[in-house]
Amino acid sequence: MLRTQRLVIWAAGFSLAACATAQQAPSAAADGAASATNAQEAVQPKIAPLLLLILGRVATEIGKQVGSAIADETVKQNPGLFSNLMKRLGWHGKADAADDSGLAPAVGYTLQQLDPRNFEVLAALAVGEEPTVLKTGDVFAIQYSTNLPGQIRLENVDPVGRTSDLGTYTVLVDQLNRLPRERGIRLEGEPGVELLRLYFYPCLPPEAAGKSWEAQFKGRLPNCGHTPNIQVAAAALGTIQPRTLVNLAQPDTTVAFMAVQDYRMNEVTLAVARIKHESAGHGQ
Repeated sequence: MLRTQRLVIWAAGFSLAACATAQQAPSAAADGAASATNAQEAVQPKIAPLLLLILGRVATEIGKQVGSAIADETVKQNPGLFSNLMKRLGWHGKADAADDSGLAPAVGYTLQQLDPRNFEVLAALAVGEEPTVLKTGDVFAIQYSTNLPGQIRLENVDPVGRTSDLGTYTVLVDQLNRLPRERGIRLEGEPGVELLRLYFYPCLPPEAAGKSWEAQFKGRLPNCGHTPNIQVAAAALGTIQPRTLVNLAQPDTTVAFMAVQDYRMNEVTLAVARIKHESAGHGQ
């Protein structure tokens, strides 16, 4: 069970489908220099080709070209998780128009453990294939970004199977979003696996008006409308089947990026994360 400092939220954790990257063993006939190169590459974190493509598209959408500043004022003032990854990678790429034949919805998220007294960030927690471990009484927040505009519905499933709606929110390209917006979420109740479901519906919200990327999505994404879209609610109710986003390899263990290719208009996508809720005295 997750409880905010202001209101009770029966929240979830994060379950990610992992995409394994195969490593090819070096040939026994390789010379010393090649073996050294292969050994060096083996310890370097891999980056999924789809994620590189998505980063290139996001760079174009927010106006970040090589050697230039970000044009999108929202992202410039508060960079999202995709921009932060570009900075970490020393981004020198750009989108290839020939590769822009289809949209690939993506969601990135990170978990921050907070000081329960003043809600300052204590640590960025490891996320990804394994559940993030937190104990009863720990306080945290989730930050998330998307590569496309749209709506995100967050939903919690607690260890005994109770599901609660945490709200539906408008998201813009690489906008940094936080739940809750202030303070934090305190872990309470029965230990076990907490699930946090993020239903992402790519669409064009009214807030897209005047954005540098608005024209790129007109005719390619449906309009969101002015209220939570019925497609998002239908996916949460199970009347339509959402497409599960797949975890993408990249070097930062404190952030997860998930995506799916071959998007079709009006599809809802789903990212699921997990928190392993342990009792306060566990392991002592």
